[in-house]
Amino acid sequence: MNKFDGQLKEPESRKKYIDEEKESVASYMHDQSSRAFGGTSLQLGTSEKTDGVQSLYNGILVNLQESADFVEHLINRNQTVAAVKFSFAYDLDDKDHLVDMLRKYVKNAKLICESSCKKSNSIGIKDKARDEEIASLGTVLQCISDSNLESTGLLHADIEYRILELKAHKGY
Repeated sequence: MNKFDGQLKEPESRKKYIDEEKESVASYMHDQSSRAFGGTSLQLGTSEKTDGVQSLYNGILVNLQESADFVEHLINRNQTVAAVKFSFAYDLDDKDHLVDMLRKYVKNAKLICESSCKKSNSIGIKDKARDEEIASLGTVLQCISDSNLESTGLLHADIEYRILELKAHKGY
């Protein structure tokens, strides 16, 4: 299920799951005796309980859509690392997509730094641009660690190499 293409897709097994839940509730209801308090049954009817399952499921879909919209908003504001952390925390996307998001962020940080360095002859401005990229890359490394994305060793190694490269060019 890809949540970042603007639409959440209904899972194919949704109807089957809800039907199974209805059967489970009906079976449970049949097996249990109705309890009464002051002559009034405290047990909900099967349709009330299964409607509750449907309502809960619909509520979850709405929350997922809102979460996906929030993640998209973060990405549009160039807060990719925050979007990845949020997506990981709420299990909104698979790790491969999260890594791809981080790769794009790293590439963009490099382009911004290189552009700033080409536009200026000032060593101070170039060093500031390099320091900003190093800080961004450090944030990505921390995000990789926090989000258990260490299995993406290649990205981690690329970032560490880039940091060494930037530090070597400081002062030039």
